[in-house]
Amino acid sequence: MRIADYVELQPQDMKDFMKLARERFKIAVDAESSEREKRLDDLKFATGDQWPQETKRIRDASNRPCLTINRYPAVKGQIVNEQRAQRPQIIVKPVGGGADEDDAEMLEGLLRHIQVNSDAEIAFDTAFEHMVLGGKGYVEVCKDFLPGRTFDQELYIKRVKNPFTIYCDPSSIEPDESDANWKFKICDYPRDEYLAEFKESTLASAADFMSIGDNFPNWGTTKTIRVAEYWYKKWEPTKLYKMADGTVMTEKEYDLRNAGVPKEQRTPPLEERDWKKCTICCALINAVEILDKDEKGNYSYTFPGKVGFIPLVPLIGEDFDVNGERKIYGIVRNSKDSQRAINYFRSYAAETIALAPKAPWVGWKGQFKDPKWKTANVINYTCLEADVITTAGQPAPSLPVRNQFEPPIQAIQQMSMAVDQDFKATTGIYEPSLGQTRSDQSGKAIERLQGQSTLTNLNWTDNLSRTERAVGRVCLDAAPYVYDSPRIQRIINPDGSVDHVILHSGRENAANELKSPEIQDVYDLSTGVYDVVVDVGPSYKTRREEAFAMQLQLAEADKTGTIMKVAGDIIIANSDMPGNREIAARVKKTIPPNVLADEAATDPKIALQQAVSTIQQLEAQNHQLMQQNSTMMQTIKEEKISADKDIQVAQIRASAQIEAAALSAKLDLARMEFEKSMAIYKSAHDAAHEQAMAAVQQKHEQDLAAQTAAAQSAAPASTNGGGGMQ
Repeated sequence: MRIADYVELQPQDMKDFMKLARERFKIAVDAESSEREKRLDDLKFATGDQWPQETKRIRDASNRPCLTINRYPAVKGQIVNEQRAQRPQIIVKPVGGGADEDDAEMLEGLLRHIQVNSDAEIAFDTAFEHMVLGGKGYVEVCKDFLPGRTFDQELYIKRVKNPFTIYCDPSSIEPDESDANWKFKICDYPRDEYLAEFKESTLASAADFMSIGDNFPNWGTTKTIRVAEYWYKKWEPTKLYKMADGTVMTEKEYDLRNAGVPKEQRTPPLEERDWKKCTICCALINAVEILDKDEKGNYSYTFPGKVGFIPLVPLIGEDFDVNGERKIYGIVRNSKDSQRAINYFRSYAAETIALAPKAPWVGWKGQFKDPKWKTANVINYTCLEADVITTAGQPAPSLPVRNQFEPPIQAIQQMSMAVDQDFKATTGIYEPSLGQTRSDQSGKAIERLQGQSTLTNLNWTDNLSRTERAVGRVCLDAAPYVYDSPRIQRIINPDGSVDHVILHSGRENAANELKSPEIQDVYDLSTGVYDVVVDVGPSYKTRREEAFAMQLQLAEADKTGTIMKVAGDIIIANSDMPGNREIAARVKKTIPPNVLADEAATDPKIALQQAVSTIQQLEAQNHQLMQQNSTMMQTIKEEKISADKDIQVAQIRASAQIEAAALSAKLDLARMEFEKSMAIYKSAHDAAHEQAMAAVQQKHEQDLAAQTAAAQSAAPASTNGGGGMQ
């Protein structure tokens, strides 16, 4: 931390406060004015203003062409679109203090929600384009209330359309300007708009604005007034105490904890050190006053967080310190001369070839009496007649001849190729990268050339990763203060699907009241320490498409079909066909429960799906048992009829005086067979009844009870009939 960090930045006197603000703004203007002019010229040059004004004026006056063959849109498109195709992804990693991977994934989903809700792609793309062309862009992180009648706030990532409206503390040396003590974001209001917007300000009641430009340079003119968001860090000196239980508290917290306890009886800290508490403040000011004061009149806004990061995050291209002078530039600065050469030689070629005068005829005076000679350079005549006598009356020594003019086309072409190569060398972009390929080159060679251009310009994308990491840190640091009251919050998964969780900051009891059968996950943003890294690999969509191609190859190579049986839902979900999620959900229902056992243990939805599948299987088994019972009842009826016939035969034989002992033996045998059948039936029926009772509803139980009662009532009747026959 530099010495400047320890300077008190919040004077109590308003006059001193405004004086300090004006002095700081002047320091920034003086430090950046030269480099700002160069960056602004780079931006103008990239958008087509490529001829020096004096040169263009002279050429226009003499009707000479000033062609502009602007190569920068294609070059910018190559670098910017490559970044858009592989956007960096913010990844949250747990550090300590109770942090874990589950909470880190939730925070990633929250950051994705903030980016989607803010259209952050626009902010990053705008800053990236300004960096590539002009050397520097900015992204702003802010907080605001949600739409509607609510006190809940949301974090937003906004674009800074004009990076020249931001002035930074020139003593900052970090690439993300995290060490800057102050910054300004300006807006120049026309006089009428200023009076309408800030009609209660002191400056609005002034008789005129004449004195603004004289007394406060850079803050206004007779037509405009400059209004600035003045961001600064307020430092509060204190002490930090480390206690025996490992807790760390400030001097104020230590005194509150020991309020009423004599000093000699207080538990002394193990360690102590001086510390500066940083608060990020913002005041909306003009040259003489704060325009949007709080109730104390000091400042109107504080940005939440503990890291002390002013939420105007830069995106810087090439950044060098040359003998104490800072140089910031993009891809335009070093390629200006080659682009000017391209314009000049294209203009020269057009002037030389297309606008060059026709070759004139040369002859003796008096030979061109035929009026056709006046249009000889315009009309192609089949013949032209020349007078053989000169004006002196003497025969002409020769006929007219044409003074031939050959434009140096070959030299122009060679020079154009040379300046083209200069432009490619200074930008690092070659033909294959811009879509121009040669038929005599192999695909591998073209791919290597494209990779060479990508590697040459990799620094731009890498700089964007630094900015996104800084933005992620700012959002992560501010989240516990913005999402403090319990709320149901949307989080976005890497595949674009949406989940809802309950967020709070140290208010667990109130958060638990929001639980519902659909939303059970509760997260406390006030616990845990997390860090941010950036992944610059392929996008999730690209990785998913590659995964689908590989999974499909594995499934086709699997002759047994095992992969589709156990992972068919995953393969289908990774495809891009319409209805892939619906098909995957149906396929998942057919996967055996033991395959989904581990997944069901952590996902209630899968556990419920598995339970429904088990019930369906039990219902199918019960239906099968019912069919077996019906078949068995029919068999018993048929056996009973057969037994009755045997009894009738026995009675006939008895009437024929067959021996009573033989008849009795046959009857006993028939009775034993019948009882055995009844025992088999009863055993099967009881087993079916027990399985059905465990899985089906009460209606099935009543039906089985009725069938059991009917079967049991049939047994005594058969026994009585046999006794009567005896």
